[in-house]
Amino acid sequence: MTQAGGETNEVSISLSGAIDEATRVIIASYIEGYDNVEIIGQKDSIRRAFSNVENKLPGSLMLESDGSVLIKVATSESNVDLNEVINSMANILNSMFNKFIDYLGTGKEDSLKEVLELDDQMDKLYFLALRTIKKLSFRDPKRAIDDTIVVKNLEHAADALDRLSNAFMRVQATQCKREIGEKLRDVWTYIMKAVYAYLDNNINNALKVLLDRERMLNSMLELANMGCTGLSGLLTASIHEGGQLIVALAADIARQPSVGT
Repeated sequence: MTQAGGETNEVSISLSGAIDEATRVIIASYIEGYDNVEIIGQKDSIRRAFSNVENKLPGSLMLESDGSVLIKVATSESNVDLNEVINSMANILNSMFNKFIDYLGTGKEDSLKEVLELDDQMDKLYFLALRTIKKLSFRDPKRAIDDTIVVKNLEHAADALDRLSNAFMRVQATQCKREIGEKLRDVWTYIMKAVYAYLDNNINNALKVLLDRERMLNSMLELANMGCTGLSGLLTASIHEGGQLIVALAADIARQPSVGT
């Protein structure tokens, strides 16, 4: 288990051989804060599993011995500033919105590809943030819960933009791109206001976010009922659901009790 004070800790796990199982174990062990994870099982499966997630787990490396594989994590929580990680996640989300809105204005598919690449960076910071929170939670358990909710909501918002980008790459929109851009720009402003209210401990801005939630949800409903005949059902549903989800995530961030403390 994770040690109070962040001492090196380790665990040994035996696996049946499935790649999916090994992937889950590696990610979970990283988030739980283990520094050394010995995995006993089929090495080919463990190698493939680690290869699938290595780029998402900062500081991780794989060492092999005769009977097992050792996943070592060199990242020390003492060298990680959680506020910097959350700020970086916020900046990445900001860039993802910027690229997506740029696509709606220019039609350049490269902008959508950049959104997907930025989501990969978000995943990496997300796992690092969860690991850091877990390792340092003994210092302030209440704040650790708040930080966990915020980083998860940032990651979920990024995933929503990732799904929207994939939907637009599959089905090229020909109608209402300006209207979609205006609505999503409003959503963009809304969630960033919530995030920075949390980071700055600004209770007034947090309250403004909460008071504006109903208007934002109604705005996304208007977009869904706009009747853009050139949009497929997939795009209409993706835009509506993605927008409403991000609005809900923003309001959840604004509710965290660490705001204003």
